[in-house]
Amino acid sequence: MKKLAALLFSVVLACTFLLAGCGDSTGKISGNYKEVTAEEFTATIDSIDDSKFFGDETAEDYMLQIAIAADFDVNLTFGNESMKNSVKADYTLSMGKSETDVVGKGSVAVKSDMMQLDLDVDAYNDATNIYFSGDLSMPNLELSLKNHLSYEALGELLGGLLGTTTTMSADVPTDTTTPEDPSTGTDTGDTLLLTLITSGALQMDTTKGVKIKVALDGEMLTALLADSIDVNFAFEKSGKAELYMYISEDGRLAEVAMNCSITGIIDMGTAKQGIEIKGAASAKFSDKRTVSLPSNLEDYPVFTAPAMPAL
Repeated sequence: MKKLAALLFSVVLACTFLLAGCGDSTGKISGNYKEVTAEEFTATIDSIDDSKFFGDETAEDYMLQIAIAADFDVNLTFGNESMKNSVKADYTLSMGKSETDVVGKGSVAVKSDMMQLDLDVDAYNDATNIYFSGDLSMPNLELSLKNHLSYEALGELLGGLLGTTTTMSADVPTDTTTPEDPSTGTDTGDTLLLTLITSGALQMDTTKGVKIKVALDGEMLTALLADSIDVNFAFEKSGKAELYMYISEDGRLAEVAMNCSITGIIDMGTAKQGIEIKGAASAKFSDKRTVSLPSNLEDYPVFTAPAMPAL
């Protein structure tokens, strides 16, 4: 129960961070969802063999593939000024026993008034590099891209842009430890799950595997974010965010998804700004590889960052 409850908590938290920060996806997993008690939830989760959650990692032909799709519009308002931003992405990543099993392929399109950015690229990766081709447009800068970067170089580039130290690699983190709430001595994941269950926000469908749905209105989302990050949000109660998880009958994680339509205010301390987020995202898991890399990746030279224009 602990490991799976921690993972569910992490999925919920990750989705709400996505809402705070930010392929086609409906962002829903269909099912006959019903409210459950804490005892029913615990019994269901305890019946799942968490050693199979990502498949049999001891198998010689072990493969884990994750197909991610996301489509979001994030509009910000500062007084009478409005800034529209959109992100549309799809990426499929396959991982196996050896480095040659690590391959990925997808695309990203970003349009941002706030960053004065228009980016549309196809991307690939292996165990050591990320390859990309497409177009980047900013004020006084137009680039046609066909390059590659190592994970280390990409981390350094992002760190330089963000003013932080960023480390990137193809390794998948395995630590699913749930943080402890210092005020109560209990796991914050357990506390959150109990709140979601007792409020009726968390529902389940156990007719075929286990499907979990968490439906939050704007008021609940505001409270959840207040306990998670040090930024003051106030979303309208009429807003909604839905989070889903599907564990198949064989005990494997099959899919997670989310969708949202929310409007509210971010209090930055010195100023307030309006925010409107609409969109959906999903990640589907399988043990079959469908990704292959282009045969001409040697034609992608190392990327050299140009001098960035002043905005």
